[in-house]
Amino acid sequence: MYFDHFDSVSDRSDTRRGTIHFYNLLEYFDYSMGYIVRMPQMGMEMDRGEVVSWEYDEGETVEADEVIVVVESEKATNDVNARENGTIRRIIVEETEKVEPGTPIGILAAPDEDLSQFEDHIDASLVDGSDGGGADTGGNASGVEDGGNSASSSPASTTRSQSRPKSADVRASPGARQVAGENDVDLTTVEGSGPGGAITEGDVETHLENASETQSESRSGGSASDEPVRASPGARQLATEKGISLAAVDGTGPGGAITEGDVEAHLERDSGTAADVTRTVRETRELSTVQQTISDRLSESDRQAVHVTLNRSFSAETLRAVKTAAEQQDTDVSLTDLLLRSVGAQLETQPEFNALFEDGQHNLIEEVNVGVAVDVESGLLTPVVPTVSNKSVEAVADARRTLTRRALEGESTMDDLSGGTFTISNLGMFGVDDFDPIINPPEIAILGVGRIRDDGTMTLSLSFDHRVVNGADAARFLDGLVGTLTDSDALVEFFDADVPLTTAEPDLDDREIRIETDGDLAGRFRTAYGSVEFDEPEAIGGSGSAPSPVDHFLGSLGSCFSLMVRQLAAQNDVTVRSVTSDVVGSPDQGSLEEIDITLRVETDANLETVTELATKAERACYVARIVSDDVPIRLDVAELSS
Repeated sequence: MYFDHFDSVSDRSDTRRGTIHFYNLLEYFDYSMGYIVRMPQMGMEMDRGEVVSWEYDEGETVEADEVIVVVESEKATNDVNARENGTIRRIIVEETEKVEPGTPIGILAAPDEDLSQFEDHIDASLVDGSDGGGADTGGNASGVEDGGNSASSSPASTTRSQSRPKSADVRASPGARQVAGENDVDLTTVEGSGPGGAITEGDVETHLENASETQSESRSGGSASDEPVRASPGARQLATEKGISLAAVDGTGPGGAITEGDVEAHLERDSGTAADVTRTVRETRELSTVQQTISDRLSESDRQAVHVTLNRSFSAETLRAVKTAAEQQDTDVSLTDLLLRSVGAQLETQPEFNALFEDGQHNLIEEVNVGVAVDVESGLLTPVVPTVSNKSVEAVADARRTLTRRALEGESTMDDLSGGTFTISNLGMFGVDDFDPIINPPEIAILGVGRIRDDGTMTLSLSFDHRVVNGADAARFLDGLVGTLTDSDALVEFFDADVPLTTAEPDLDDREIRIETDGDLAGRFRTAYGSVEFDEPEAIGGSGSAPSPVDHFLGSLGSCFSLMVRQLAAQNDVTVRSVTSDVVGSPDQGSLEEIDITLRVETDANLETVTELATKAERACYVARIVSDDVPIRLDVAELSS
């Protein structure tokens, strides 16, 4: 036989729990024909793994490199391949059972191989693993109970010989120990059906079912108070507080065990408050390993972090306009990609948010690795886009699409889901305006993204750990991020491709204008066909960098006259080669009091014909009629929350 190299197994550290597990190296010897299949270690934070499915049954032959079992950790699903040709001789851990890394889950060996050499090591492993199972229930779980003996006593036998072994000395799988501990079952009273008589999780469940039948028979034939009652610690505590005899309560837990809910239901029935109300369980759904991990982490976050959420609304038109401009250049990016890249830039500016809070320390991280929450069938996964601040938007989009596809197809690796320093959760596609996202520990902040509303605005919700950063820091973070998301020049700089700003316009209709100002007297108005800058002269506080709003009006008026001359000339079969309009408004500042328009028409027609065209053009010019007809203006004011 030979020794297979296992440096990551022989001395495996679990830094989160603060313990170091030393595994028996003899358990990793391979035999002449076959080996023990074990639960793999998938990531340093992995506590338990679940057997999702065995791809072969006991007795079936497999070839090297074929997938023999699929396992799931807290974060991902992995295939376990056969290291050599052989037969599945034993399935030790059944599907849906959860065990610690390194635990034997099966045996692969030749069809005629003696399994005793394997079973000896498996037996030792099961006994050594008793500490992890925590199933030694030899004492009373919660003190004296009405009619209750020791909570660990088997209902079928209330006395034990002093020489009977303790639960810790019984060979049982970790799953069996967990179920036994949860239901106050003494493992010394359970008959094992596993290798060498080891107790499996199924054996404990069978024992519970048999015990329930025995208890029912005993209650129907004698005084219930003389029989032991199996109940959860919570049920016992509540019954003691309310003065309730557990013998009078109907149990709905495993094997008829009484739960805290059963005691509450009993109290409601006695008080008459539940006379007309029933709650029938339609279906019980066990949490997957991923869902359980999410539940544990969110509970940890809620208990430990001091959650505070700030909301900031802003116009998303620039964001949408830049996306549209990129698409016109055949660059496929989403709003989420632009958000990701913008968040990366803000995290570089405020590195205190690109950090972890561990062991009471605020650790600022060099790399900006942003997780993106993805809704998958088994729960919520958060693939991590690495080094976001160093990537172009196109590279961010490629990485995000690849990670999302793998998550949706159940192919995420541990690397895909590890190393995050900040998280984005986008619920906008579900019509959500805003929400309070829960921080993903040990990160210190998470950004929630809402939908783009009908008025073009959207809301960002930043949840942060107030133990580490304060509200002013968070407000500055949102202000800087919104500043980037509303700055088309800044957004375009994130691209490798050339995205012309002239095409970066919102989806606007004809005669629909959106005006944006930059905080001073300058700004731009956007149309369905492009954007136009405006500014005021220096004399009244502007910078004189662009035409004033009055200049734009005069330009519109002159343009309208020129177009009308051409249109009327065409209708009257008059050939016009060019039309030039000079428009002068006076005075130079303030309200206009007079407008002079000079038309220069290049044509072979005589002056009388040209004058007639100009007179008709003046009457037909719809821009001029805006002034003369005193068109009503309706003004609606919408205040954006900060």
